[in-house]
Amino acid sequence: MTGVQTCALPICFPVTIPLPFPSHDTEEKITNVSNVISSEPTVQPIVKVKYETLIIEEGSIQVTQEVIGNSWIVGSATNGLVGTNTGTQGGGQQVVGGSGRTATIVSVESPNNLFVERFIFTNFNDTGNTSGDWGSGSLVMGSGETATSLSVYKGSVSVVNATLTLDNTTNVGVLQLSANGGSNWENVTNATNHSFTYIGSDLRFRLGASGGTATIVSTKVQYNVI
Repeated sequence: MTGVQTCALPICFPVTIPLPFPSHDTEEKITNVSNVISSEPTVQPIVKVKYETLIIEEGSIQVTQEVIGNSWIVGSATNGLVGTNTGTQGGGQQVVGGSGRTATIVSVESPNNLFVERFIFTNFNDTGNTSGDWGSGSLVMGSGETATSLSVYKGSVSVVNATLTLDNTTNVGVLQLSANGGSNWENVTNATNHSFTYIGSDLRFRLGASGGTATIVSTKVQYNVI
């Protein structure tokens, strides 16, 4: 079914016309609509075609590695023994399933050295050091709450400078970056390039609210490595 606005002078009214063809090319649809209506000499078809612009944003690549822990693995020298076994990789009794398995981030790379966080997913949320609400398309922090990321860059070369940019800085009292995995945090200014005193190869950001609720939809970190 296709909706078309028709004009039978002096009155214009919308009509719905069943089209005897499947959905194909837009120009073919318009031609068929015109042919159906043209049998009425007092009706002039007005067809409007709407176009949408889709913006595709390439995300960061996070590579993780998971240890087997206490999981029972067939053929494993430590986790594949039948019966009582406390010599597993995790050091506990082996179980069927995923007991004791932990994941670590091996590397993180972003296109053009630009990391973008829109807070839709929690892949980069350091949940153990985040008290704000990270997810559903925004980061919401009450006064005194903080949000800390996991590695937004991790590689074999060091980060020498970076720029942290927030879409909204209202009630944001803490803006920090760390180039060495959180061992040293350095205060930064929004949308201003910062040269690190303590360089490293594990880049993270930390935000905090003060004086009220802070709501952030987009956080970007542009970094340079050597």
